[in-house]
Amino acid sequence: VMGLNTFKSIGEKALPQRKNIVLTNDLNYKVPEGCFAAKSIVMDEAGICLKDRPTWENSVMFLLADHNASALFIGTPKGKGLFQQFFLRGQDPNDKEYMSITGTSYENTLEKNGWLKKEVIDSIVFNMPERTAKQEVFAEFIDEEGNVFRNIKACAIGKFKKYDQNKRYIGGLDLAKINDWTVLTIGTQNSVEFIERFNRIDWNIQKERIVKIAKEYNCKILIDSTGVGDPIFEDLKIAGLAIEGYQFTGLSKKQLIDKLILSLENKEIIFPDYAPLIQELENYEYQITQAGNIKTNAPSGMHDDCVISLSLWNWLRTKENFEINEENIYYGSERVTSGW
Repeated sequence: VMGLNTFKSIGEKALPQRKNIVLTNDLNYKVPEGCFAAKSIVMDEAGICLKDRPTWENSVMFLLADHNASALFIGTPKGKGLFQQFFLRGQDPNDKEYMSITGTSYENTLEKNGWLKKEVIDSIVFNMPERTAKQEVFAEFIDEEGNVFRNIKACAIGKFKKYDQNKRYIGGLDLAKINDWTVLTIGTQNSVEFIERFNRIDWNIQKERIVKIAKEYNCKILIDSTGVGDPIFEDLKIAGLAIEGYQFTGLSKKQLIDKLILSLENKEIIFPDYAPLIQELENYEYQITQAGNIKTNAPSGMHDDCVISLSLWNWLRTKENFEINEENIYYGSERVTSGW
């Protein structure tokens, strides 16, 4: 069962022996060998979950087989994948195995005995990009592979490369919070050539690895210095890195992401076809706050560390009045005499 919030109404009801309700928000959930079969399955956020075909082919499909069980898939039409294929089969009157229905947000207004105010939806549509409104409000499948970011595949043509003394490098560093990943992205003025991603590693080991890589590429790094990142920023500065902090607020994060959106839109940058990064870019979405404001974020339970690291690198490369010369780049108190 995908989507824990969907089942809050179940409460603590006793279940007959050998009958279980499984609640999981693990997108990589696999059925153990010899495990139970299901009488029915409900998958929320199916537009996200079914982007990964093995979720269906290696797990869910076999849960249904023993009892020829039914499955209910619920979600926003995010991209054209299995979710869309199932939906289209349900629209075919000759396909008796599937049934599908759809509805726009306007069909859930107070005037139609729903929950939403029409003027609030109007405001959201007015302030949202047209293609996003088609997906999020009017429940239409759209061609682009990403919700927030466009031209992802067109930009994912770069290659991982070793340090080249004839190139000048910059980097973006997003530090891990609890269950997140630390991600270091390094590249030239318009091309990402190195990505390091790790988690659940002692900070001292992380610091050694970051310092080693930064000095190897002789690069300046823009780092998330908010909260937990602030003392770490000082540690790395003491270690002799050429670093600059970026404080995250609601506004500064929006500016950071908006700049990355524009860079991809205009195909100004390229990066390797690196699976964690591509997945995060494709899944990044617009969210509506309780106040009716629009913000961008990773879906609940998913990561955005690669996106933030990439956006920090992108911000640094496009930073206003940032001159590429060796006069303004330092390792701690010592100016670099080569490279930058």
